[in-house]
Amino acid sequence: MLDKTSFMEVLHEVMELVGTSGKPVSREELKVYFKDMELNAEQEELVYQYLLKGQRGQDAVIAEGTLKEAGDKGTHNKTEADKRMHNKVASDEESVQEAELSPVVQELRQSEQKQKEAEKAFLNAPYVKMYLKDIRSIKRLKQEELFPYYERLLAGEDDAADVVLHNYLHRVVAIAKRYVLLKVNMEDVVQEGNMGLLLAVKKLKGKGEQKNIKKYIENEIKKSMENYINQTLEDDNWEQMVLGRARLLQDAREALAKELLRVPSISELSEYTHLSEEEINDISSLIKEKRER
Repeated sequence: MLDKTSFMEVLHEVMELVGTSGKPVSREELKVYFKDMELNAEQEELVYQYLLKGQRGQDAVIAEGTLKEAGDKGTHNKTEADKRMHNKVASDEESVQEAELSPVVQELRQSEQKQKEAEKAFLNAPYVKMYLKDIRSIKRLKQEELFPYYERLLAGEDDAADVVLHNYLHRVVAIAKRYVLLKVNMEDVVQEGNMGLLLAVKKLKGKGEQKNIKKYIENEIKKSMENYINQTLEDDNWEQMVLGRARLLQDAREALAKELLRVPSISELSEYTHLSEEEINDISSLIKEKRER
């Protein structure tokens, strides 16, 4: 029997990983994530269609070109027939009555709605409005425009550090939105994110070299927020979050070991799961500590 709690945990973890990495997930990768769920064909297709749409019209979670069957070779071109079929699937899905949907799909939709409502309330909170108002006048640069400032930051220039810091303030709010359903003070989460940003820029200043600075800074923001959440939430709730990621990591290890016929490296696990190497080491350390208790 399908465990709804485990299903929702895995689904949310997949969405979070993709949201963080910005990379689409293939159908085969999703099969690995959900391999223990025993989804029937209808449930599997509904999950794929849901993830394909992405949230709020953003990029799809599943790479559209990977939705073909494994034996269907060639490049996927979206013909008019494809579009009509896609529209028909969408129309048929909308026409299904809520009472006829499986409990898992109903819970999926309810969870999505709760997330949207919580995000809206978060963005309308007075402290968030004030925060966004304060940074509205800051000119936001594109990543390619920030590259020269990254180099100057690594060289130790104060002016470059200020530019980089100011250009990531808006990302603090964007990252904080992921935690709106948790029972924590979101104003404190934002403040912890700002501290993580400040410390990240401080660590980078004069460092000389650092790969993927954007990813490094965002991971530091996220780490600072989650450290606060870890101290605030009840231990069992936080352990469920960690265990969810641990399950994904274990599935990735098994899948890669089967494919490579050897134990996968940290870098290979990082590429496969879209988790940073630092996050993988953190998860492994937490699991080790739990076993030693």
